[in-house]
Amino acid sequence: MKITLSTNQVIDKLLDCEVLGQRSDAGVIGATMLLVDWLEDLEEDTGTETELDPVALRCQYSLYTHSEAEETWCIDTSNAETTEELKEMIEAYLNENTIVIPVDDNNLIVAEF
Repeated sequence: MKITLSTNQVIDKLLDCEVLGQRSDAGVIGATMLLVDWLEDLEEDTGTETELDPVALRCQYSLYTHSEAEETWCIDTSNAETTEELKEMIEAYLNENTIVIPVDDNNLIVAEF
């Protein structure tokens, strides 16, 4: 048996399961919406329907600030001269190793690796 969910139903389910954090955080809501959009694009690009598994998504994707990502993966940014360069170095490192979904100027959704 299969149930097809709307985009809003998927967003609500992921927020209920706190996949990227608590629903009360506006940043988490926006990030969750971006994650769902990304998953829908992936589904369209591959032509494969996605089965919603909030637990797997919670284990696979996390919301980080640039500085949290830098610290978590010990990314060497010692050559960065500006904040923008620092962010670019962090995103470049992550893009070489995993999936990165930029949320805004300060936050990233990162697939754990």
